[in-house]
Amino acid sequence: MLLLPLAMVGQNSVTVQGKVKNFKEGDKITLMYRGDFSSQKVGETEINPDGSYSLTLPVEKAGVHLLSCGPYQRVSVWIEDENFNVDFPGMPTDNDRSRSSQPIHIDGGPKNEMMNWANFMGAQAHDRSMRIYALAHGERLPEARRVALCKALIEAASKTDGEYARKIITDNGPITSVVALFPYLSADEDSAFMEETLDAVIKAHPGSAQVVQNYRKERDERNARERAVAIGAPAPDFTYTNVDGKKVSISSFKGKVLIIDFWASWCGPCRAEIPKLKKTYEEFKDNDKVAFLSVSIDSEKEDWIKALEAENMPWEQLLAPDAGKETMKTYRFNGIPFIICIAPDGTIFRKHLRGGAVREAINDALAL
Repeated sequence: MLLLPLAMVGQNSVTVQGKVKNFKEGDKITLMYRGDFSSQKVGETEINPDGSYSLTLPVEKAGVHLLSCGPYQRVSVWIEDENFNVDFPGMPTDNDRSRSSQPIHIDGGPKNEMMNWANFMGAQAHDRSMRIYALAHGERLPEARRVALCKALIEAASKTDGEYARKIITDNGPITSVVALFPYLSADEDSAFMEETLDAVIKAHPGSAQVVQNYRKERDERNARERAVAIGAPAPDFTYTNVDGKKVSISSFKGKVLIIDFWASWCGPCRAEIPKLKKTYEEFKDNDKVAFLSVSIDSEKEDWIKALEAENMPWEQLLAPDAGKETMKTYRFNGIPFIICIAPDGTIFRKHLRGGAVREAINDALAL
């Protein structure tokens, strides 16, 4: 959510330093630029024997970056013109297997103090969603009702997040890193507020005009890509190889209700969803107006083949190239399983389906 596109700025340098409490030899501190479904390493350094680290790098792009401590923790930081300090707990010990939901703190200037707020809100929103799902699924309710209840509760909580975000932005003045809180605002209801905020940033800090201009440009491009896969939009076509080496395209299923399951062999929730898909498939396998298609984003073909042998899914199976990077970017998802329903006319009918919602989508699409 917080990994927003970056904007070009003039050449300068930033120093990130801190200490890691517990680590092993060879662990590194890594700074990544995360753009629109892409990532790029912009800096890396090893942790010194005393646990300290320091990373100084030229800044070519200003915005949210991801600072990682080995495989243990990561935190979103603002890279532009502030030096800052980040201390990491590092590797968990035998007596510390659980991790606090509190985000890693950034000790820096006002722009990274804004990131502390953004990281805190992100962590709280994630934990709250997990609690909502746990409570809802503990109730004896029909699956469709549980899903609807979770969605309604999360949407209601998101409105409160928006109120907090507007308050934080207003109280902290016009600085470039306020865009890290924009994801908590409503794209429709808060559009005027966001534009006024960006204008205020330029007015207060003329040197940041290019940062704001590029943010707006990349935001508009990202929104256009989102609209391209909105409900009712034509499903972007692709042609991938099946297990027999044959090329198969989405367009070859036009005229049918098509369920597409994007998954991977290493994804536990994906594997748990397969028996439910099989059950739904059995209900519609004799209906020539319905088809199922699974698209794996596995990076290794061998892993995919092994999983297919274990799962024995009786419908078409495809492997996306390059671990599905382009597929994920096109269809705008970063979590799996991602299951969608394509209407007979080739448009996107529903997305984010699970369990009984797949059956419901098929029946509703057949009724069109």
